[in-house]
Amino acid sequence: MRVQVHFSETKGLLEGFVITIGGADSKSYKILNNVPSVTGVSMFSGGDIALPADNTEKTYKITSESLPENLQISPILKGGKVCSSSDKVSPINLCK
Repeated sequence: MRVQVHFSETKGLLEGFVITIGGADSKSYKILNNVPSVTGVSMFSGGDIALPADNTEKTYKITSESLPENLQISPILKGGKVCSSSDKVSPINLCK
């Protein structure tokens, strides 16, 4: 599964974000600044895991056994506070 994340003008306030994919079981992936690898996640373009810069986006590949029912993205502020989800997609439709 590919997930594209866009950062607007964060002005360095974000430490990262959490991607949660759900269904019968949910799994969360914490994407942090300066953490080059996350189990189950890779960059679509290859290389180390990286956050988008302001006004840009990055695409992440997430290993998933099946199509999840929903996907949420929650920002992580500097200092580690995880905010409520800023984006949620449900249901997820299979692209053909």
